[in-house]
Amino acid sequence: MSTFNKMLYLSASFIILNAAADALANPDIGSLSPTPSLHSLELRPDNSYQLAKATFLPDTKDDLGFSGHNFSSLGTNGGYNKGDACKTYTLKKCPTHGKCSTCPTSTSLYKLNSCDNGWKISGDTCVPAVCTAINSSYKSSVPTNNICTKVTESGLTCYKDCRSVNCSGYTINCDNFNVSNATSKAVCPDCLSANSNCSTQLCKVAACQSGYKISNNGTSCQPLDDNCPNGYYKSCETGVESTVEPQYTEAGTACYKCRTTSENCDTSSVYRNMNGTYTVSSSQKAIDLHGANNITIIPSGGINVCHAGWSYWQSAVISGGALNVDGSLVFGIHGGGNKTDAIFNVPVTVNGDIHLIKESLPIFNGGISGNYKCYNDSNTAINCPFSTSKCDANSVYKNMNGTYTVSSTQKAINLYGNNNITNIPTEGITVCEAGWTYAGGATINGGPLTINGSLTLGIHGGGNKTNAVFNIPVTINGEVRLYKDSKPTFNKGISGNYICYNGSGTIISCPF
Repeated sequence: MSTFNKMLYLSASFIILNAAADALANPDIGSLSPTPSLHSLELRPDNSYQLAKATFLPDTKDDLGFSGHNFSSLGTNGGYNKGDACKTYTLKKCPTHGKCSTCPTSTSLYKLNSCDNGWKISGDTCVPAVCTAINSSYKSSVPTNNICTKVTESGLTCYKDCRSVNCSGYTINCDNFNVSNATSKAVCPDCLSANSNCSTQLCKVAACQSGYKISNNGTSCQPLDDNCPNGYYKSCETGVESTVEPQYTEAGTACYKCRTTSENCDTSSVYRNMNGTYTVSSSQKAIDLHGANNITIIPSGGINVCHAGWSYWQSAVISGGALNVDGSLVFGIHGGGNKTDAIFNVPVTVNGDIHLIKESLPIFNGGISGNYKCYNDSNTAINCPFSTSKCDANSVYKNMNGTYTVSSTQKAINLYGNNNITNIPTEGITVCEAGWTYAGGATINGGPLTINGSLTLGIHGGGNKTNAVFNIPVTINGEVRLYKDSKPTFNKGISGNYICYNGSGTIISCPF
């Protein structure tokens, strides 16, 4: 019922009640007096009609009646009970992350309708529906190739503190693990965690068959090392004797500590005053040479000696196979002492003393190893004044045509291709190796070139005859190796102490 009809209804009701009260108080009344009471009506037919009109106004929402009606329950919305209208509005405030509506008749009551994105209704509150609603850094699942910490909050399982899996050292695909002589594999620990997600399971070798060991990078099984520790030998073949209990190699071979004995290390039998080329016998137990210049050739299979000594005031070059000295290595001692700059183009191992008379300086292009100390003329221990590294020509190895300029800091030259012009620094350079392989020829210009080691022509690409023209002064102390009948031309001359080999490693007369 509209507000207007409610007021009209109440007014009419009030008039009827007052008229009834007047009739009871004055039963003889038949018509209204000329000045009727404000609280009475003339009870004539026409007035009764008017009363009916005033009382029964039409209203589609009118459900009123006098009998038992509670006027105090009337509300502002068509007479609905105020308490019923807010029955479903049970909240006094809207919860966090909630979206609410207010009761039409009371703005202090709320009903929860929905929640913010990422949240959901749970009773009269909003709870997280996704992990990022709890914490923006949380993940609902573990990202690929990550490992995380699992957390359970607000009824959700989430993941935090994620990082990339660390599988350094695990480089083999576990599904394709097929390593020779391996007996088991190990999976990257990060990928074994229940809170990780690895796109590929990565493994490394965990164990090898008997007689094998795991390689340093964990990708293969290698035979156990059968090399003796420094200073120990499988047999004392060079006139030396065992003095202590043996040590054993990884493979289980016994190795003995040996020492030189004066009665067994006889240098007098091999003492030579000679120049030129000297070839060591495979049965020799010592080497002891002196003169002006020398090239010593060690057997290709290597040799063990108890003493080795060179005294050559011009130069000494040692070529061939590996040299193992279990005793003393001496330079410059003979003839009253002559500084000897010996060049070793072979690997050298020394277990003993190195005596450097007259400030002799050896060059170990093949590297030096072992357990040794250096001494000067006065037999005082000194820091060994030489490099232990091998001559490294691979670092400058280049496949190139055209002009190449050598750096003043280079220790080697190693070039190949079809044609080449090489420029040496004008002030000159000293290298431990120089090599050219050019089917179309090579020309070398610039400053002087000194090679304390080897000059090699025509070795690369399966071997190509190289006619190299040197328009510079060249000094070689070492070897000249000529593959495929390569032929150098030295327009400014060649000096030094050298020996020539063909491609088969046979000594030949130098063809220049």
